[in-house]
Amino acid sequence: MKVKEVQDNLYSVITQQRKFEQPLPNIQQPPAHNTAYRFWHCERCQSYMCKPTQHCTFCRKCFHFKDHHCFFLGACVLRQNMGNFILFCFYTSLTCLYSLCVLGPYMYENINHIVKSDADYFNIFLNFCFPIALARLLHSKDSSSILLVTIFDMLMSILCICLVLGIWKLHSCLTGKQHYVNVTGKQNLKEIFGNYGLSNIIFPYNGLIGTRDINGKYELKEV
Repeated sequence: MKVKEVQDNLYSVITQQRKFEQPLPNIQQPPAHNTAYRFWHCERCQSYMCKPTQHCTFCRKCFHFKDHHCFFLGACVLRQNMGNFILFCFYTSLTCLYSLCVLGPYMYENINHIVKSDADYFNIFLNFCFPIALARLLHSKDSSSILLVTIFDMLMSILCICLVLGIWKLHSCLTGKQHYVNVTGKQNLKEIFGNYGLSNIIFPYNGLIGTRDINGKYELKEV
């Protein structure tokens, strides 16, 4: 039994080493004598993994170049889907902004009788702060206004969180804090978003269903 486990572990090491020894396209590789490969044994997966690899307790498997586990997506954000995660944050922000524009006139009609005509901007702002707005609206016993203010605050919170997180991840990828390969800024954009770069925000074809290979090989992703 132990001999079988040793053979499986050796096969896993050889497979991982061959996988990461394959050169990346259009990227200058360092000399062979300076290349060092490090492996570690994951006790939960019972196999050897090439660093940098982290084990996700929620997905119950190891991932290479893992960033974090997203509970809203129900999956880990990796190098392969970082561009999709940034686009997801931007699209969510735009959706919340559109919903706020649609919700604005209805909120104005429903809480106009609560806000005094001579109120300053600070008092008007307090009517949109959830704890204060909830107390005032409960006192006025207006259930429709309570629902509108709750939806407004939720949309504003999601808008701010997704927009800040998306811009922060994009800035980290472009400034070098989260570079996965030693390439220029333009090449790194292709590595994250695909061949179209930032234009994938408008037309996310290459970034969503195709690989982000900078040579333009449109192959379906392995799920």
